This record gives sequence, C-alpha cells and structure tokens, in this order.
Amino acid sequence: MEPKPEIGASILSNKYKVLENTILISKLNPRTPRVWPIFGTVNEDSSICSTEFQVVKPKNLAHYGFIYYFLKSYQVTHELSGASGGTSGSHQRVNPDDIFNLGLLLPFLSIIAWTYLLHAYYRSKKIEYRYYEQHGLRKKFDKTKRGSDKYWELERCLNDKDCPIDPMPKANLKFLIGLRHEIEHQMTTRLDDYLSARFQACCLNYNRNIKLMFGEAFAIDKYLSLSLQFSSISEDQVAQLRDFSDLPKNIASYINSFDSEISDEDFKNPQYSYSLFFTPKTVNHKGQADNVVEFIPANSPEAEGLNKTYAIIKDREKPKSLPGDVVKKMQSEGFPNFKMGAHTDLWRELDAKNPAKGFGVQVATTWYWYDNWVSVVREHCEAYRFFYE
Repeated sequence: MEPKPEIGASILSNKYKVLENTILISKLNPRTPRVWPIFGTVNEDSSICSTEFQVVKPKNLAHYGFIYYFLKSYQVTHELSGASGGTSGSHQRVNPDDIFNLGLLLPFLSIIAWTYLLHAYYRSKKIEYRYYEQHGLRKKFDKTKRGSDKYWELERCLNDKDCPIDPMPKANLKFLIGLRHEIEHQMTTRLDDYLSARFQACCLNYNRNIKLMFGEAFAIDKYLSLSLQFSSISEDQVAQLRDFSDLPKNIASYINSFDSEISDEDFKNPQYSYSLFFTPKTVNHKGQADNVVEFIPANSPEAEGLNKTYAIIKDREKPKSLPGDVVKKMQSEGFPNFKMGAHTDLWRELDAKNPAKGFGVQVATTWYWYDNWVSVVREHCEAYRFFYE
C-alpha cells in the first residue's frame, strides 16, 4: 500500500519536510516493511509528510538503492520489530534512534550491497536479471506474491556467465551467502571475532568492484576508511579468539566444511580473507608523522624484522585426530590390544573432554583429539604394555 498524497492542512500531526531523493519509512507497526522511495525532483518548499514517517536522505545518490533495499530487508524489519514500543498491532511505534543505530551482522548487509551492485552492472550492460520463462519469442516474467518481478538473488548473479567478479572475491561471497543461511535464525555477535578477516576482504572487494564497474566517483572509501577502537587487545582476548567451541555447532561445522574445500593458497589470498598484524608504534619527535596506520615497504629492514617476529609467534591450527585414529595409531606402535573401549575408559577417567584441559575440541557433533592427548594415551599404553601387547 502506497502512502496517499494529502493536502497539508489535513495532516493533523506534526510534519517533516520532504526533500528530493529521500526515502520514507513508516514508524508504525514495524512488523510490516513499509518503505517508499521519493526519487527525483519534488517541490521542497511545499512537500511535507506526517511525523509517523521517518525521512531518510542518503548523502550520496550512488548509495540510494542500497539504503532503500536495506531498509526493506527482512533483517531490518526483524530488528525494528524487536525494538518497537507500545501495544500490539498498529499502535506499535519505532523510535527514530533505533532506525539510525541498527546493528546487523555483515553477511546480511554485504549480500544486499553486492546484489544491488550486480543488478546495476547487469542493467548497464542490458543483461536481463529477472527470472522468466521463454514462450516462443515472448518472455513470461516470474512474479512475487505481491505481483512484482522476481529479480536474481546474489548467488544467481555470481553464477551467471557474464558475472564480472574474479574467482577469489566470488569465493568470499559464496562463503558469506552460506554463512547467512546458517545464522539467519541464530544470531551471534562472536562471528566478528572469528571471521573479521573475511568481512574485511568483502568490504575491500566491494569498493574495488564499484570502481571497476562504474568509476572512482562511486567509490565508498572516501566515506569509510578505518574504524576507531576503544580498547587495546589483551592476551585474554587473544586466547578467547583461539577457542572455536563457543560458536553454535551448525555455524562451526559450516565454516570447517567450507574451509576444507579451499586450497591453502586460496585461503591466504587477501581477496578471500584479508588480515593485518599490528605492533604498537612510538612517535619519538614532535612533528613526526602521527598517523594511526603507517605502511612500511615489504622489502624494508623494519618489515623484515616484523615478519621474522610474526613467523615465531603466529598461531597455527592444531593437528586433530578422531578417536578411531588414536586407537589405530597405538595399535601400529605395538599395542594391538588397545581397543576403543580402553580409550573411552581412559578419557572418562581423566575427564579429558573438559575444555579447560585442552586435550581436544568439538566441531559440530564430532570430538577431535589434539596431539597432546595422543601423548597421554601413549604414556598410558607404555605403563600397561604387558596388558596391551
């Protein structure tokens, strides 16, 4: 249902002025996404709307489409419904602060942004990006429940033969598409800790492709460059990042499954996962550069020193073994009578699956043992050699 034009005097509530190229979002009953574009020229001296609408004006016309589809998305509707006040139904209202301070996970935002970007690209190349069936020389376009044309979703855009996206940015996006499906009804804020490198790669890829497709004028790096951090990272925080067990099992399983199909070379590609490491910098003299980030040439003595240090302290994924692999290993080392039952009795006796002991990790529904547990089992077999030989 579209908002109806009215004579200003008939609007009894307070009023907002409506500018050209704005977007109206209803603050009433947020469970229904009611968002309308006011695109093009309007008479700004006489165009008004009720304060039951929130007026949103993008700073840059290039971002108009993204903001419009973002405000119409299921995720925004879901967030605003949870934040609304008042009684049930049409009496519920959204606070304007809740609209302008939405906090959503990047997979949702990135998929909206990339979908809109690729739609714009296909439109510029006169490539049809709506679903249809061919009937002779005529096309019958698929429709939504409300009668609108059905446009390609992001995955269909990426799979098209005319897609301009390179393989690694495409792999990054397909990871985020699958991740979105896993977290759509199971939100977790810890994802930023685990996957920030992939989110960062997605942002850089997006800005790069905007410039490649439409030119420097549409780039967003002039608006968004570097976030400010309100605390330094501590060793405790680093230790928490190493623990993969507090993610929901379906999400952890999805990440492991997707990564297992990516080669080491592709995994390290900055267009798939973009990582930096930081070291505190002291400015010794007044007038010396005081940039938050300073880039050092890769072949400089400073960079060589940092890389040597980084090579020493960097973490690596611990080798993991299934319970059956641990048993087979002991049998191959001369303990043929060490069976699965003995292994189960041992880990239960030692409470070895207690996360605090660091002997293994659960991924989805499967428990994996680290090498330090294999050493414990080996010592046990040696102590009872007469029994297991």
